[in-house]
Amino acid sequence: MSATMKKMADEQLVELFSNGNDAAFAELDRRYSEPMLRAAIRKVNDADLANDVLQDSWIKVCQTIKDHKYENRGKFGAFMSTVVNNKALDEIDKRTRKTKYVSDCEINDDLAGDNGADELEEKLEREEKLDKILNAVNNLPENQRRVVELRLQEVKFKEIAEIVGCPQNTALSRYRDARKNIEKELGLQ
Repeated sequence: MSATMKKMADEQLVELFSNGNDAAFAELDRRYSEPMLRAAIRKVNDADLANDVLQDSWIKVCQTIKDHKYENRGKFGAFMSTVVNNKALDEIDKRTRKTKYVSDCEINDDLAGDNGADELEEKLEREEKLDKILNAVNNLPENQRRVVELRLQEVKFKEIAEIVGCPQNTALSRYRDARKNIEKELGLQ
């Protein structure tokens, strides 16, 4: 890689890469892979998954550039960061859906056992309450639902704020509002 490429602005490298210069991509990769990997790790809390997020992000970015859909009107770093953030959110969503599915399967397995009528009735009541809570969460406005889902995964509010792209106090406020809305829907207010 030439020393001149190391001195080029990101926008110039993007232009060169869109015209087939793979060395320009290598320079973008050198500049952004490490900080984007750190950002992905902070979001998904799993180094292997963060590597997958980064690889998927680079694929998306390359496709966008090669298809001449990248609009070179801002900073490439901000664009890359947005792609990484969105891919990380996709992975968190997948993990949330998988966790719910596993929980539902465990509840159903427990119900299938021979535990006596009283235990079965208690489990059915818990499952019904859980369904009501999940429905209440699903009925929340998107910005509140997102914060609650992340909080249920024990993500800290500082990290939630980074993931959803808002100040930490806004994330806290959305969580508080979500709890009020859930309590209201469940008739607890």
